[in-house]
Amino acid sequence: MAEVIFFIAAIGAVAGAVGTVALRNPFYSVLALVCHLLALAALFLLLRAEFVAAAQVVVYAGAVMVLYVFVVAYVGGSGEPMGISSGATLRFASLVFALVAIAIVLLAWRRRPYELFVLLFGTGIVYAGVHITKEAVDRPRPAGSLVETMGSSLPSGHAAYATIYVVLGIIAARILSGIVSQAALVIGTVVVAAIIGGTRVYLGAHYYSDVVAGWALGACVFGACGIVALVVSYLRQNGRESRPAGRPEPAADHG
Repeated sequence: MAEVIFFIAAIGAVAGAVGTVALRNPFYSVLALVCHLLALAALFLLLRAEFVAAAQVVVYAGAVMVLYVFVVAYVGGSGEPMGISSGATLRFASLVFALVAIAIVLLAWRRRPYELFVLLFGTGIVYAGVHITKEAVDRPRPAGSLVETMGSSLPSGHAAYATIYVVLGIIAARILSGIVSQAALVIGTVVVAAIIGGTRVYLGAHYYSDVVAGWALGACVFGACGIVALVVSYLRQNGRESRPAGRPEPAADHG
């Protein structure tokens, strides 16, 4: 299984590097570079270098790439702004990604590679999926919004990024002990995600279907990453249990 993950990560790294150079749209080029960096982090995880993988994500994909994305979002290309996200969306995404970066460092320190994989790749795919879908669908915003809005309406970036709160709550519940604390964390984060999505509809920034699409995008991505992590964990655990135990050495004959 490790060989399969290696080839997938290697292909992703090469494809991301090629896409960074070949794509003409500057925003897609930045996303390709993010995918390249995430694939490199996966290769570091295969080498059991969790801290290096976390540093790769936090320093490059987290800090440097966020600056690149912000510059592309505000400056754009071809002489006109791209208008990808409003300032409120960028501030909200910055807060979420800061929490993700802290969680990645803590998971690497506690050596929780499966939770780190789900959080790392799920967040990257959700972020890329939101912007790619917005560019592809290009749905107009509702009229009479109470807040500043830019870009297309579907899916809601706030709703999609809010699912990361739920994932952080589930990961914390897996680490902490006590059924009451675990249930409170999961239920609390689900309520927070629901409130965030509801406020976007209340403020007129999105249609209800935009919010549902954002929730669905985040749930599908993190669900798929979670399934992959569970399968890999199950296969590795069964592989250890199926190894034949070493035969004890015969006792020396002192007679």
